[in-house]
Amino acid sequence: MLKTDSEKFSNMLAEYGEVGSHIAVLGTTSYSWIVSYFFNFVKNFILHNHPNTLLRIHLHQIHLPDFQPITRDFAFIVDKNAPAEKLTSVAISADSRITNAVVFDSFDMSDGNKSVAFTITIEPRENMSDSDLQQIQSAVIASVEKKCNATIRDK
Repeated sequence: MLKTDSEKFSNMLAEYGEVGSHIAVLGTTSYSWIVSYFFNFVKNFILHNHPNTLLRIHLHQIHLPDFQPITRDFAFIVDKNAPAEKLTSVAISADSRITNAVVFDSFDMSDGNKSVAFTITIEPRENMSDSDLQQIQSAVIASVEKKCNATIRDK
């Protein structure tokens, strides 16, 4: 049974262009990749081999996005009293594909300003090229600089 399941898992990975030992593939991939493909494997395994299980109903409700989320980090210099939440909300509003922004660093600088660094999450709706990502990044920078009176660090 385990050998058969392992072969099915390897075949499923091969459909996604990952040929070879699935153990080696899992060892070099990200957590989100492993989770999404694990759900695909479980979904396909349960639906094809155990059609009468209650889990089958729940697996039909799982929606995996067609494209993986993309993250980008930004750091801006702003007035010491500017709330970091304003920067993140302006960044989110820069493009409809930006779904989240999380501050991961903030510190006061000696000149009376502070540095605020945050990560945005982009949820692609289609394949995105480097120029598409660059346009989103430029929109975030322009929007935050204009609306928050901020300056991008290390421009």
